[in-house]
Amino acid sequence: MFRANIRNREAYVYILLEHKSYSDYNIGVQLLRYMSAIWDKEIKKQKNRRLPLILPIVLYQGKEKWGASTQFADRIEGVETMEGSLKKAIPHFEYYLYDFSSNSGEEIKGPDDLRLYLETIRMASIKDPEKFNEAYVRITTVFVTGKKQR
Repeated sequence: MFRANIRNREAYVYILLEHKSYSDYNIGVQLLRYMSAIWDKEIKKQKNRRLPLILPIVLYQGKEKWGASTQFADRIEGVETMEGSLKKAIPHFEYYLYDFSSNSGEEIKGPDDLRLYLETIRMASIKDPEKFNEAYVRITTVFVTGKKQR
């Protein structure tokens, strides 16, 4: 937990990280359980204080591209056709997904040291020798020059 300035107001923020090696359609329920446990702990510390913001983040490193929705409400049966008054009864939150699978095709952005680390994680699931070589060149280019391969 850390303090952050959110719209000119000091607030506590939790970053909740969950690592997955397979696409888990129940991850929203798992994250909600973790979030509830964090909030319960905070309530026991100080009953009347407002609860901290929790940013749920899933780091995925599987063999296939992630298939589950990042919206918790999408896991509820019939939500697509539900009228608004019923939808109000469903917890609504979205988790951030970072798909580091070799099939995601997404460029990893950020500081060089983070990109090196995450590209190395991604390499672990690459089976195709040509794709592995491409990833190796990307990593060594950043490592040696500190710049992206063009």
